Amino acid sequence: MAHYETFELNASVPLETYEWDDIWFDHATDKTQKRVIVFGDSISVNYRFALIEALRGEYCVDNYGTSKAADNPFLKENMRLIMAQQEHDIIYFCSGHGTHQTPRQYEQNTEKLVQWLLTEYPQKKLIIAGRIYSSYPPKEETCLQRNESLSRIAGKYALPFDDLHALTFGRSELLKEDKVHLNEEGQKVLAQHIAALIRTIK
Repeated sequence: MAHYETFELNASVPLETYEWDDIWFDHATDKTQKRVIVFGDSISVNYRFALIEALRGEYCVDNYGTSKAADNPFLKENMRLIMAQQEHDIIYFCSGHGTHQTPRQYEQNTEKLVQWLLTEYPQKKLIIAGRIYSSYPPKEETCLQRNESLSRIAGKYALPFDDLHALTFGRSELLKEDKVHLNEEGQKVLAQHIAALIRTIK
């Protein structure tokens, strides 16, 4: 029997087949360096260690990758828990999951989450990241649509937008055989690009 606090009894949207959370605090005891928190999904987990190395000695890079979509009622609570454990200077945010959402619902729910981040953490520098290119046909159009949604949200709130779709478009050589996730070369390309952007944030 499901517990009264579980997602199954309280959520207004469906779960994915496999729900997961992946949390990483880099050099958690280091209180001297600035910190970046990357909120993302399996893509951010994919390039996490390459980004850590790209910013080594400049920033500690923490990461929360999850299957939770922007309309998941527990996502904010998890993000709040992550933020409470370290003092982050920069939030690098991208929401990618949620196949149950229409393009309009995705944009509306993601915008609400961005509004919450701006309200909850007004002193943090927030960067909105786009979706990388996928050569897998069912995801190719979705990634483009969501990238455009994220660009509109960033523009609406005058936030930096990292157009990862433009960076990776047509570059299938950066992808693993699944045509969705980054291979080693792709991880390095994104890490160097993101690190360069983060260095510009004052």
